[in-house]
Formats: sequence, structure tokens, C-alpha cells
Amino acid sequence: MSVVSKAELMERFGLSEKEIEELEAAADAADRGEWPKGKITRIGRPSLYEEETETVSHKEPKSKIIALDAKARALGISRSQALRQATDLWLMQG
Repeated sequence: MSVVSKAELMERFGLSEKEIEELEAAADAADRGEWPKGKITRIGRPSLYEEETETVSHKEPKSKIIALDAKARALGISRSQALRQATDLWLMQG
């Protein structure tokens, strides 16, 4: 791990000494598990659900995955969406 000096931060990134001190304070707080107050912006796609999600993974034979992908592609949906729909149907069957 390489440590960059304050002088290098100032030279390479145009940061002031005050900005560097603020960044160091924020990094120290994050190391302690503290987060700044205010809105947290998540980067990436918006969530499909209003609740917390969890990844589910299992193995299938390659031939079944090829067939699943072909059917999903024909329907214009992703593999994940096809599996979500299949799960919903299965759960609705009781």
C-alpha cells in the first residue's frame, strides 16, 4: 500500500490543506463505522423492491441454463427477471 504525502495531494489533485484535513477526518470516521448525516446516495440501478433483498444462488445443468437464457431472450427479459417470475408463479400456487 502506497501512502501519498500531503504535498503530493496538493500538487497532483489541487487540494488545499483544509480539504486534506477534512478528507482525513472523514476517512477516520468511516474507519470507526461512523457515517455523515444527510442523504446517502447509492450508486447503481434503483432497487426493484421497497425492502431489503438477498442474493440466492444455486447450480443447474448447463443445458438448462442455455434453455432458460433462450426463453428469456425470446421474451425480451433477463435471466434474473425470468427466475423472479418463475419464483412468483411457484409461490402463488400455494
